[in-house]
Amino acid sequence: MEYRYLGKSGTKVSAFALGGSSFGTRVSEDESIKIIDEALDFKSI
Repeated sequence: MEYRYLGKSGTKVSAFALGGSSFGTRVSEDESIKIIDEALDFKSI
């Protein structure tokens, strides 16, 4: 995994992240699984 430093804080974070926000709406568990699966597929490109 690739990491980068967050500003001047010295905190190391991953360069790729999937946020937990669903852009203002709630989604079902099934939809959440689809979103995660797509993110995992994207990472393997």
